[in-house]
Amino acid sequence: NHDDLIQYLKFYNTSGAINVGTDTPILTVLIPPSAAANMEFAGGLIGFTNGIGIAAISGAADDNTASSPASAMGANIFYV
Repeated sequence: NHDDLIQYLKFYNTSGAINVGTDTPILTVLIPPSAAANMEFAGGLIGFTNGIGIAAISGAADDNTASSPASAMGANIFYV
C-alpha cells in the first residue's frame, strides 16, 4: 500500500502565513509516489487575489495538518 507516500501540494489565497488545517486551499494537487507534476496556467491563477501561499501536506482533506517530510517533495514555482 503506497497511499501513505502520496503527497499533496496545496495553494492558498493569502499574502500572509498559512494556517494549515484551518485555511481552505483554492487548489490541491495530488503528487503520486516517485512522480512529478508539471502544471501551466495559461489563463493565470484566477482566485488568488491576495497572494499565493503553498503548503506540502500528506493528506487530502482541507483540515489535514500532517506536513510532508522534507525529503518527500521539492517544488519549483514560477509566477509571472
